[in-house]
Amino acid sequence: MFAHFGDKIGRRTALSLSILIMSAATFAIALLPTYGQVGIAAPIIASVYELSGITAGYTNAIPYSHPANLFDVTSGSNGSCPTTQWCTARAGWDGPTGLGTPNGTGAF
Repeated sequence: MFAHFGDKIGRRTALSLSILIMSAATFAIALLPTYGQVGIAAPIIASVYELSGITAGYTNAIPYSHPANLFDVTSGSNGSCPTTQWCTARAGWDGPTGLGTPNGTGAF
């Protein structure tokens, strides 16, 4: 692909463009959260969604339609943020716990 661009815009420009794209991709990967930040919860929740067979469509709406199947965490904090909702637990949705923790598989 870059050979075609190199013939049209020059090989030096094509090489610079490919290095720039690789650098941007590497930087984007560096911004991803680490396993220590995400923990084991993400792959477990993704697996439960997949095994439930309801992965088609907008699955994020399912927990909102079953709030009784969640333990709503209403206290605690994971640091300081410019917006309190992002770092401090409260009733309903909040940054640290979302809608809460699952109470069995009914929330999925």
